[in-house]
Amino acid sequence: MRLLLDHGCGRNFGDIAMLEAITLKLRHLHPSAAIRIVGNPPVSESIWNDARIEPTNCFDTTGEGYDRLHIAGGGNLNDLFETLLRQKCTLMQSFLNEGKTVTLSGQQLGPFRSKVQEEKLMQILKQVAWIGVRDTESLALCTRYGIEPKQCELTGDDSLSLAPAAASKTISILNGYGLQQNQFLAINVRIGTYVQEHRKHLPGIGTMFEALSQKLSLPLLFVPISRNPIDDDKSAATELAKHMRTRFQVLETEHSTVSDIKGIIGAATGCIGTSWHFCTFAVTQGIPALCLHGSNYYAQKARGICSFWNDDRLAVPMEHMSEPSAIDRIAATLNDPELRTKLQKRSADAVQDWNAVMDVRLLTSS
Repeated sequence: MRLLLDHGCGRNFGDIAMLEAITLKLRHLHPSAAIRIVGNPPVSESIWNDARIEPTNCFDTTGEGYDRLHIAGGGNLNDLFETLLRQKCTLMQSFLNEGKTVTLSGQQLGPFRSKVQEEKLMQILKQVAWIGVRDTESLALCTRYGIEPKQCELTGDDSLSLAPAAASKTISILNGYGLQQNQFLAINVRIGTYVQEHRKHLPGIGTMFEALSQKLSLPLLFVPISRNPIDDDKSAATELAKHMRTRFQVLETEHSTVSDIKGIIGAATGCIGTSWHFCTFAVTQGIPALCLHGSNYYAQKARGICSFWNDDRLAVPMEHMSEPSAIDRIAATLNDPELRTKLQKRSADAVQDWNAVMDVRLLTSS
């Protein structure tokens, strides 16, 4: 079998994590398959060292020469990313027209500004063999368009099963910043071409981070997730610093792996930021993570975090986050030991469920 693996992976540790996890799962389920990954994404060398896995032309838009298409998790099936949406719709339709199997996993569908664009995508998705979605609103959208429950399931994020770096490596990295395990607050902010709404909230975000640092007596470490030019988190950190008196360090990620980033986040006392994967990397390790949101796109992500991890406190709207009462609620949530226990159990169950569903759907869907 020749399998084409598409994705939304750029220089973003979350996207890389999803692609690595699904590549490993497909390799396990289809050991004799030739897996061709669209483009040449920066996944780990161990994947590229496997002779069964190779990059392919990033402009491939047909199913010619392939037996099956899988699209790994992402948040780009919406009209904020019209070019990517159009490319993926064209690719899926090409495979479907040839009667070939199409599956997707870990997807966020929407939000849409255009009903026309929404309907175009959903009419294609009604034809695919199976869709795994990562949030309840995406699941509800599939239900609304008449997609059968066995054809669309809530699986959570495709990165759930990836392990963090060894504790010794994490400790070594933290030592370089003068930090110790469980004695710092990890932070993150996302601004970019598709999320300009967050920029106006930077002064309030800075005020909130400073207040939390003082209230919890913890230093701040900014952890970048995206390194893409359109939404580079390191640039966002530079902008944020202009609105803060309290100094914070920024994690250097040029030579980091996904496991390194997950290890650092898992060593924090708590996390608060906008990136979906910044928060996901935390809660999967039992670390409370609050998702900041100030746009429709990130509001869906925040609600998705809350619903999947069963706690509404994990979403923080940017409008009132710097008010004293909000600071108190955030600090209390980060310090809640019962939440940590609950997240650890939910994570163990989620990883087990993800593996069980993928073992069936990616092996047998046709």
